Amino acid sequence: MITTPNYLKELLTVMDNDKTIGIAGSKLINVKDQIYECGLNINKKLDVKFIGQNEQIDFLDDKEYIDCDYCSSCSILFRRDVFEKAGKFDPYFSPEYLEDADLAFKLKYNLNLKTVCVPKSKVYSLRNFLDLCTDEFIKNNNSLYFLDKWQKYLKN
Repeated sequence: MITTPNYLKELLTVMDNDKTIGIAGSKLINVKDQIYECGLNINKKLDVKFIGQNEQIDFLDDKEYIDCDYCSSCSILFRRDVFEKAGKFDPYFSPEYLEDADLAFKLKYNLNLKTVCVPKSKVYSLRNFLDLCTDEFIKNNNSLYFLDKWQKYLKN
């Protein structure tokens, strides 16, 4: 990750201005200055939609924030008390994959708090270029566990 100068200030401003937000995440940018994601939505088949993917870096910058199901945990902000009240990250998802989605769903459906992506908060992500792939066994197990926990809330 490579942060931009105001990424944290933008997240803090949105969180301070709207107490119904449980998680604020950054827009992730690739090295081609295109959006990797500006939040994510997930459906019952566990298909993930990367909001704004491949758009230009300033896409959606006119929005204060974008409502979404979750944001990648590589750049999210949440309040410590909310994190603790939600039960923190579920250790089942360790070492990775869907832990961020699970936390966002706990905040949304257990604490009535939303997850948003803040387009003006920009972070460069090198994930595609470093080829850090999740082990398929972990991915499959975590997917089944996530689906079992949250299926009733997922959209078609």
